[in-house]
Amino acid sequence: MLPPFVRANLVSALQNTPTVLEALTASVPLGSPIWDIRPDPKRFTLREVLAHLADWEEVFQNRIIRIRDEYLPKLPDLDPDEFAQQHHYAASDPHRQRDLFAERRQATVEIVKGLPNRAWERKGRYMEESPRVKGPMTIESWIAQMVAHDVYHIRQIVDWLAYTQQGRKE
Repeated sequence: MLPPFVRANLVSALQNTPTVLEALTASVPLGSPIWDIRPDPKRFTLREVLAHLADWEEVFQNRIIRIRDEYLPKLPDLDPDEFAQQHHYAASDPHRQRDLFAERRQATVEIVKGLPNRAWERKGRYMEESPRVKGPMTIESWIAQMVAHDVYHIRQIVDWLAYTQQGRKE
């Protein structure tokens, strides 16, 4: 169990991500080719990152709600690449996806703020054995995972923008 101040810091980090995404991407015009550059063939484009974050926010939020409301719920282990294909990330409006993420994140933060202390320790598990997660995870663990997921993609966006800036200088 994390101390209350650490939980408060996690909630603060969740709240801050939409502002960081706005600061990083607001100056990129909608029609810019930067949205679709793929410097690493195994990772999302900038456009796809924002669509992924918007989708995954709903996934994380649903996991938290189910764990809060059900006894040891069985959660699906979803594939981000399948989501990208099914939800047409490559054709999405990045500004709309960023705004959708912010809306969903605000709703998630309200849910998390409303959790009683004991709910942070409630557990859920994947329906099938996951290669990434062994055993049950608490809401607290999912919230920490959300912050880590945010930081991973924020770093990815920073790297992409640096890559595109470097290409313009040469």
